[in-house]
Amino acid sequence: MMSKKILALALALTLVSVFCLSAIFAGGISVDAETASVIAVRVAKISARPLESKADMEKIKAAVSTPDETDPSETADANTDDPDPEEEFPDDGSDFKPSSSGTSVSAVGTVSVPDVRLREGAGTDTAILATLGQGAVVSIKGKENGWYKVNYDGMDGYMSADFVEAHETADNLTGYVRVETDVLNMRAEPNAASEKVCSIAKDMYITVTGFRDGWYAVTYTIYSGYMSGDYLTPVAEKPQPKVTAPATSASAAASSSAAAPAQSATTAQPDTAAQVNNSGSGNGSMVDYAMSFLGVPYRYGGASPSGFDCSGFTMYVYSHFGYSLPHGSNGQYRLGTPVDRASLVAGDLVFFLDYRYGSGPTSHVGLYIGDGQFIHATSNGGRVRLSSLNDSYYRTVYVGGRHFG
Repeated sequence: MMSKKILALALALTLVSVFCLSAIFAGGISVDAETASVIAVRVAKISARPLESKADMEKIKAAVSTPDETDPSETADANTDDPDPEEEFPDDGSDFKPSSSGTSVSAVGTVSVPDVRLREGAGTDTAILATLGQGAVVSIKGKENGWYKVNYDGMDGYMSADFVEAHETADNLTGYVRVETDVLNMRAEPNAASEKVCSIAKDMYITVTGFRDGWYAVTYTIYSGYMSGDYLTPVAEKPQPKVTAPATSASAAASSSAAAPAQSATTAQPDTAAQVNNSGSGNGSMVDYAMSFLGVPYRYGGASPSGFDCSGFTMYVYSHFGYSLPHGSNGQYRLGTPVDRASLVAGDLVFFLDYRYGSGPTSHVGLYIGDGQFIHATSNGGRVRLSSLNDSYYRTVYVGGRHFG
């Protein structure tokens, strides 16, 4: 046993000698007393037990070549990737770095003076795309030679950085954005992995309250959350919906009476004339509101954003605009003015009858949004979703439509 210890110690001392001689011949690396002491202690610890494997050899080498601690001065400046706060928006012509959430929109800008031009290129000799007023919000995607590359009202262009205040985070924005993709999810936090709050369809206008990590903080009807800046475009204002007032003339009332079957005395009427748009454009306020509930789960008997059934969904949407509808597709079918399929406009109710789910006159109801599409809460898929009247199933079970207002 003792011979093995002596052999281990001798080998260790030999390695120390080789190390020192190599260091000296290689360039004169100096070893101070403190470092020499550390090496001696480590060698002593290892040589105090038998040398049994190659692993022991490696530990001896490590003891000789690795100090106990790293000098703090060697790492004090190791993490310098974070930009200086004063250099977040450099004037050296470089583009912004991608946002931390991976979106191409790196910052949000507000126009600081009246009548600033949005140009096709980064220079005053390029075409003018639009003129923006003071306070207008733009999405910033980069910077080139003192010009911000921005998006505004669906247009990509350039604005002089002298007239735009850029912020990577903003908490007090005012204005609107428009959805630029078919359906866009609102999230609870500014990242795609966060919980979905709701879904909003293309061309809908949303109120902006802030900006963070490439995502806009937004509110829409009863919802608040974040939406990716890549799929939104800032706009000057939200278009006002067209207004369709309910018929009030005696001739209109007589026409409606003649066209409709016997109706309840509680036929739904709006509380005010300025609440509903059934213009058929697909952008009316009622359609906007209904589309904000895309993806809400189906729940039998449900009539709230926590869960809808078909008639609970249409009842809830219509109640927001002053209409009082019963909870049940048959009760809703008895109200309003009958309208044939060719005359449907956005906001009308559309009814279906599948005898597997009801005995009549209806078993299902949805809200027409234009272009042959309707939105409805359905157990087939378990959520509020869009469907087409031209679908082979819905074309077969279609019963008719009802117009209100």
